[in-house]
Order: sequence, then C-alpha cells, then structure tokens
Amino acid sequence: MLVRVVGADAPVEGRPHATLFPGVPTTEAGTAVDVFAGVPVEGVDIWLQPAPRRFQVMGRVIDPRGRPLENVAIEFGLAHSRADNIWTVTDPGGLFTLDRVPPGTIVMRARADSADGPLVGVASVVLAVESAQDLSLEVRQPGAVRGRLVAPGGALPAGLRVVLQPTLLRPSALYPAGEAAVDASGAFEAAGTVGEHELIVQGLPQGWGIRGARPLLWLDAAETIDGVRVEIGPRP
Repeated sequence: MLVRVVGADAPVEGRPHATLFPGVPTTEAGTAVDVFAGVPVEGVDIWLQPAPRRFQVMGRVIDPRGRPLENVAIEFGLAHSRADNIWTVTDPGGLFTLDRVPPGTIVMRARADSADGPLVGVASVVLAVESAQDLSLEVRQPGAVRGRLVAPGGALPAGLRVVLQPTLLRPSALYPAGEAAVDASGAFEAAGTVGEHELIVQGLPQGWGIRGARPLLWLDAAETIDGVRVEIGPRP
C-alpha cells in the first residue's frame, strides 16, 4: 500500500524526473497489508510525515595569523557520513551562510588558499531547535604523514598510492582526499587535514591488503607524523 499526491509524480521544471513525492528521487517502501477472502480489513492508518526541518548556519572562516584568505570553500554533512554539500564563500572577511542544513550533528570542513599554501579547518555544530550564528571556523596548515610500506620479501608492487581519508566527514566528490605516490623503497609522504584519518593503500594486487588492524591516525594542524610503518601483502 502506497500513498501519493496526484500529479506529484509528474516531471516538471525543477523536478525533471518522476518521483512519488516532490524532490524525493526514490520512494519509501510500501506497507504490506494481509487481506483474507471475505474478511474486511479496517484500521489501516498511514502517517504522512512532514519533511525534516532545515536550519541555517552562519559564521566566519578565520586565520589565527591574520593571513588573507582566497578561494574559501566549506564542505559539510552529517557526522561520519560523506560531505554532500559545498559552499563557496564569496562574502568579504570569510563570512558564510549555509542554508537548508539538515538537523543533527553537522561537521564542516573549510579549505582556503593563502600565501603560505593551503589551509584547512574543521568544526561541528548540533542543530535541533534553532539555527546557529556567530560560528568561528579556524583554518590552519594541514597535517601530514611520512612513512614506509613494507611487503614480504621486500619487493613492492609498482604504482602504489597512499590516501589519508578523514573519518569524521568523508570527502566530497569535488574535494577528494589527495593521493601520495610510493617510491621504490616504499617511502611516502601523504597530506591530510585535521582529526582522525584512515590510511588507505591503493593499487594493491588482487588478493592483497593491509595486514593487521586498520591504520587510523590523528592529525593536528601543521603536524607531521613520522616513522609510520604499514605492512602489506597477500590476505590470509
């Protein structure tokens, strides 16, 4: 049993694809109802829930050293999910306003360019009752990791790459995590952002993986973690 608004599933301007509800690309699952021969079924109630309330987050991207910021962009989304929204700051002084933000714990990751190179910053806010104002999102130089990949017998496959992927807010498609090449000795230096990161090795042969526990690393701003050793090889 499904419920629809007549005409709401028709393609119109701004909604180019047929949907059961306006703006929803797929429908929720229907409710199964058992019907028996000769027995009327009553009391089937269907609750139509309103769309989740949306909030606004206003604040400023700042640099503690007072450096002029350029090309400021903010990725945001629910904590422990993929960033599904991006805001490019065009207002002077790093001011930003994020519209139509869903309720819950929202994580924001700001990126900016400066004379000293790229800067990043992370902040979070809980949206439940009212919108957020006067939020400060501080950007600093990103963290990095230096280390070495090791394999049984010492021979490494060619073309390996190391990625540091943030776990609190996975990167959006527009700003993917950067890849770092691995040299013949297995050495690498990978740039991250701030916070917890998962170390991922790309380009491994079929049946290979990282041995042991999944490498999780915490990066602070402008910090470089040295001496990280990652063992790779055929999976058990």
